[in-house]
Amino acid sequence: MCHVVNKRPAGIIVYTIENGGDGLMSIRRALPFVLKPPQRGTQGILKRPQLIHRLDRPTSGLLVAGKTRSAVVNLARQFEDRLVNKTYTAILNGIPKEDDEPHCMKDEMEGDTKWNLIDHDLEDKNAVTFWRIVKQVSSFKAKEGYLSVVEMMPKTGRTHQLRRHMAWTKDTPIVGDPDYGGGDALQLRGYGLFLCSNKLIVNHPYYNTVEGRSEWEKLPENSKWADGMLQLSEDGSTVQVHATIDIANKFTSFLRKIEAQQRYSGIGDEAN
Repeated sequence: MCHVVNKRPAGIIVYTIENGGDGLMSIRRALPFVLKPPQRGTQGILKRPQLIHRLDRPTSGLLVAGKTRSAVVNLARQFEDRLVNKTYTAILNGIPKEDDEPHCMKDEMEGDTKWNLIDHDLEDKNAVTFWRIVKQVSSFKAKEGYLSVVEMMPKTGRTHQLRRHMAWTKDTPIVGDPDYGGGDALQLRGYGLFLCSNKLIVNHPYYNTVEGRSEWEKLPENSKWADGMLQLSEDGSTVQVHATIDIANKFTSFLRKIEAQQRYSGIGDEAN
């Protein structure tokens, strides 16, 4: 296998900061010790796996790395051409206003799903985010008495795009955001940023080449789909990597704590 989707905890930097104080504590330095090397004979093997993209330091979740030169080039081009589908889960302070006419998208697990759209430039550059509310929980510490669990799909990759879009266009900052929180969010700080990259779809960089596709077609069924991680695109033309992880434990423990506080105080019930 020439690439991997890797789970990154919050608080660990992706690259070591030059002259910084984080020393060896970076995802990049850890990769050779946690990833299985490619099979012998694989062409273009890198001495060290190379990360294709970044996550903000306080954000947890999935990262993509390439193990061969060709995989790095292919995956980097997919990110540049915005072919990678990424989904993040976050907890917002408040209830964001939804669109009057949501956009309908197909989901392999859920069928047709409705998503809201934010199309708001950042630094004079196009920035687009789709989002939907998954759950709402009442909290006397939250703005207007509610926290919202949302899923977000960025279609562009501007700096802090999701954090700024939700804070600036919806006035519902992500809980724990030290930069864009403000106001009532101060009451909810101390738990870290509640933002996790937990779903990701990329085209396989090898199995979609002529040689690779032929090799993949000949694999036995129990290996061909990699326990559900490999799937064909809807039209059957492309082998895709579908990676999904559970959100960090701190999400569920935080929401349980909020719900327990509500029950103890006798204020409000879970909305959804």
